Formats: sequence, C-alpha cells, structure tokens
Amino acid sequence: MGGRRSALLIASKPASKRRAALVRSLGRAGFRVLTPDQPEHGVAPDLVVALGPRTVLVEVKLMRAVAPHVPIFVAWLDRPEERFLTEAYAAGATSVVPVEHVDLAWKNLLRVLSEAKGPGTAV
Repeated sequence: MGGRRSALLIASKPASKRRAALVRSLGRAGFRVLTPDQPEHGVAPDLVVALGPRTVLVEVKLMRAVAPHVPIFVAWLDRPEERFLTEAYAAGATSVVPVEHVDLAWKNLLRVLSEAKGPGTAV
C-alpha cells in the first residue's frame, strides 16, 4: 500500500453526485478509494464506507464478518429514519454519519485510537 490508507467504498449508485463528493472527501483525508469491483487483493482496507439505502446494510454485515477489526461507516444522505440507524448498527456499522462528515468521523476515530495506544495499553 505504500503507507497510504485505503477506503473501500460500497455505494448503491456508482455514478451519483454524492458518491463523487464522498470520493473527493476521502481523497482529501488521505485515502485511496477502492470499490468492490476492483479491490486491492489480499489487503484489508483501513476503512469501509457504505453509501445508500438499507440495501447496502447486507454488505455491511458481510464486511463485518470478513474484516471484523475494520471500521465501517454507513453514510446517510438525508435525515435517516430511526429504523435505518438501528439496522445499520445491528449490521455491524462502527458509526452512522452524514455523508459530508465521513472524513471528520474517521479523523476522530484515528485520534481516539492513537490516544488509547498509550504505553502499556492495548486497543
């Protein structure tokens, strides 16, 4: 990977404006964006971002099973229904965030994890 972090983007509509904005946002945060049709073979991503309706939650559940230690952010577009939030967390989402704040959420997670990795502390 050459030291650059990778994010696997699972999106229900591959050619949407929101998806393009999310790819740019992840790029600014230092991520190389991978998609399910062209993943980096043999390497788990540093982050999974799922964008779309409840149908993407099936893939969230699958990613949680195959990569249990990888943070999974489910990005919502508009105000989500409570049922969507509940189902996203039940599927294994680390966080459910507005699409425009995924990069900030990941930076906050990195900060928390690095603070928790103090001397003699296991994460």
